[in-house]
Amino acid sequence: MATQPERLFGGPFSPEVPVVRQFAAVLRDVGYVSETLLKVGILSASGTATLPFHELLNRCQGDIPLVILFRLFALGQAEPARDVAAALAQINIVDLIEAGILVAAGDRVRASAAIMPLGELYICRDFSSSMTGLPPRDDQVLPVGGASVLTDALAVRSPGQLVLDLGCGQGVHMLAARRHASRVIGTDINPRALNFSCMNGMLNQPLDDAKVAPCEVREGSFFEPVEEYRNRFDLIISNPPFVLTPDSDRVGFTSGLRGDDTTKVLLSQAPDYLSEGGWFVAPTCWYHHDPYDVYTRPRSWIEGRGCDVFIARVRTYHPRDYAWKWAKECNPETEPTENELDRWAAMFESLDAYVVTFGFIVARKRNGRNWIATDTVDYDTNNGPAGEQFKRMFEGRTMLHERASNPASILDVPMFASDAVRIAEESTLTTAGWRSDRVVFSTTPGIAWPFRGDRVVAALLAALATGGPPRQHIAKLCRDFKLDPQAGTNEVLALVRTMLERGMLSPGRPPRPSHPDAQ
Repeated sequence: MATQPERLFGGPFSPEVPVVRQFAAVLRDVGYVSETLLKVGILSASGTATLPFHELLNRCQGDIPLVILFRLFALGQAEPARDVAAALAQINIVDLIEAGILVAAGDRVRASAAIMPLGELYICRDFSSSMTGLPPRDDQVLPVGGASVLTDALAVRSPGQLVLDLGCGQGVHMLAARRHASRVIGTDINPRALNFSCMNGMLNQPLDDAKVAPCEVREGSFFEPVEEYRNRFDLIISNPPFVLTPDSDRVGFTSGLRGDDTTKVLLSQAPDYLSEGGWFVAPTCWYHHDPYDVYTRPRSWIEGRGCDVFIARVRTYHPRDYAWKWAKECNPETEPTENELDRWAAMFESLDAYVVTFGFIVARKRNGRNWIATDTVDYDTNNGPAGEQFKRMFEGRTMLHERASNPASILDVPMFASDAVRIAEESTLTTAGWRSDRVVFSTTPGIAWPFRGDRVVAALLAALATGGPPRQHIAKLCRDFKLDPQAGTNEVLALVRTMLERGMLSPGRPPRPSHPDAQ
């Protein structure tokens, strides 16, 4: 018999047992799916419970298969083996015990870990303390959280990529990457997480293996497990343990390094493992000594490393506000005490940290004279993935960087408006008819980056929908909107710069329509 992943990584699962590939289909047939659990209000969109444990248990009484499975796999309750066998009538629960999905306990069975629906996926992760009544394990495997959702939305994807998921945890980013990659490697310092990642890969394996890329997992810290892959990865995804905490044993939250050294190591080493044109994306935290000097420290860690870089600030926290948020995240079952907050505050004082910023980094490796851009971003991941927007942004910002000595020359470059641009208009009804009060331009999907504009902006975008140099439209815009020619040229130049920086415009020619009706 082949060596089982559990022997390699010390987790509860044997993913290669044949029943694993059938199990997801059985769960769907029973109705244990995201859509059903969302409708009844007991599951959030990220696959976590929305109500306190006692209330969930109270609402999930009865002996129909769906509630039996919810108590078993979401709430960690031991259930009579005969009831579970009836709920999962299509498969033998003895096979599930062999696979490590269930554990026998007398005449009852319990789940070895939570199995939660997440969209079309099923994700295994450890039960929370509120369900087990025990402290978190030292090697606790965490659920998919907000930072994971953000990481997925940031990923810049292209067909055939060689992908590294650094700090893969339960493997949710590997599952997303294998749909477009040629190969995916996941690494983690936590062997139990690697076992869960293997299980999630097999649990969500399509019947047609050819539809997804092969995946492998490796144990180790940072880039040590993939040393032989220098200059080879087309995409490095990382949702690192970035939390700045006084405790070095918060598995999944901190790497054990001091302060924000996790971010420093990632940014300084990742470029060495990227191929030319390869991408790195990661959410992260860093501290700074001056509340108005947000970007100097992360910038210094990656500057001169052969990458174009976008550093985004999402939110900046006072140290005690940060302590409250993340102490609560690390121990969601209890409120942080004053003594605990004092411990966090003392850590920040020792670092001379005035404020702490949460944000994200996107980098692309490129030969040539590189640029680093920074901005404050309000990114709602419900607005859709930003990967294609980053491709446009980086092309636009690279062109601006290369033409910095002659900024007006960009008006002579062919470019086209993205079909991701959106316009929202607010008007007031008056006795003279509708009066336009506000026109807002934004991008969907991706970072919305809304800004107020006028009919000149709308007309310019419409003119560039079919492509061409912006300069060829200036004369008509000046006539239509009664603009002075020089003022009109300056306005168009400023608009083009802004829209290139935000991925609303792309250098080059628009792609030819692929749909037969789009002629």
